[in-house]
Amino acid sequence: MNSKKNVDQLVEDAFNSINNIERASVKPFLLSRVNSRILSEKRTTWWENAAFYIGKPSFAIPGLAMLMLINLTAVIFYATDPSASIAEQNIQASSDEFSYSIASIYENENTEP
Repeated sequence: MNSKKNVDQLVEDAFNSINNIERASVKPFLLSRVNSRILSEKRTTWWENAAFYIGKPSFAIPGLAMLMLINLTAVIFYATDPSASIAEQNIQASSDEFSYSIASIYENENTEP
């Protein structure tokens, strides 16, 4: 029974502590400080404005789609161009005509008779 009265007393003390609660009030200059802070944080430089607009999904998604389309067309046109291999062979042949070998110390040949 003693613990029941003790719990009842604790509950009563908790309810009595709520009686003196008042509404919280802010200082009168808080709103003006918040407004001035919001107005002072404007995007001022060109790079900040560009980053702001590029970061928007309405700009970023079509931009990425355009980049992917350009890359895809470059891959398709490069893969279907058969003249690239012929030009590469011509370059290799001309470089073989003018190539010569220089003996170096790294070549392991038997130089004794």
